[in-house]
Formats: sequence, C-alpha cells, structure tokens
Amino acid sequence: MFENPDTSPSPSPVDAAAKVLDFINERSGYVHAARQGGVGSYDYARWQGHMEARRQLAHSLGHTVPYEPNDRTQPIEGAAK
Repeated sequence: MFENPDTSPSPSPVDAAAKVLDFINERSGYVHAARQGGVGSYDYARWQGHMEARRQLAHSLGHTVPYEPNDRTQPIEGAAK
C-alpha cells in the first residue's frame, strides 16, 4: 500500500550530469524562439523564463552560457565550483 510504485533505478551521476548539460544547452532554442516572437508577443515572457533558468544554472555550475544555435556549454577555466 505504501510502496513506491517507481521501480526504475536512479540515474548514475554521469547520466544526471549529461541531463543537466542538455537542459542548459536547450537555452539557444529558447533564445531563437524569443527572437522570432519579438518582445511584444505573449510568449516572450515564457521564453525569457526558460532562458534565464538555464543561464542561472550555467553560471552557478561555472559553465559558459549558450546563446547561438550551435553553442554548447563548457566549463569556464578557473571558475569556482
């Protein structure tokens, strides 16, 4: 009755780290969507929230912030972790 129905194994630290980097790397797609919609569109605030969440996470992890479509986050050399 009180058992956890989710029996899937927890992701390995490597899998979890890859998912975090994928999340950050999605930022450039939201930048593109915001550019296409323009500041006056109702979706702009939504895109801005997605962009900002990924920017903050990248900064807190000491990584670069993707902006252009082919950009990928990388560790910033010498950044505190």
